[in-house]
Amino acid sequence: GSLETSDTGLESNLLKLAQQALASPARMNRFGRHLKQEIPQLDRVCWTAISKGQLRVERVTQVEDLEASLRGEGLSRPARQCQLGSFAKQSEPVKLTEIGSLNKIDMQFFGAQVRSSFHVPIQFEGKQGTINFWSREPDGFPEEAQKLLVQISRAMVQP
Repeated sequence: GSLETSDTGLESNLLKLAQQALASPARMNRFGRHLKQEIPQLDRVCWTAISKGQLRVERVTQVEDLEASLRGEGLSRPARQCQLGSFAKQSEPVKLTEIGSLNKIDMQFFGAQVRSSFHVPIQFEGKQGTINFWSREPDGFPEEAQKLLVQISRAMVQP
């Protein structure tokens, strides 16, 4: 009925924003604000990509109080040292709870501030990478949220 229609309308607006999110920091932030309305436990979204052996944060949007500690675009590390580097090579999304218990350098870094995450492997601009969703909640991405985030990730990288 009417509930479904409004749901789809809202989702299609979100998908439109997702399609443009990686184009610029401003668009990524706009997309992030709308996505947070849908998934309130979401605290950060970023696109990380591997290029010349380095895993780099290419685009990011996050809640204000994470900016100082988790920083923004341009952060890079050797991909082989990073859990996100191995996620980029997988075919299925990965859900993590209690990130801080993982010993790779990137998970130690993020795990100091956020507790759970969901990672969707993607190809964009000829680079392997992941769209990463982070939450300070211990299990921030239930099944329903995961389905939406996979759909959104695919929209983000549509040519």
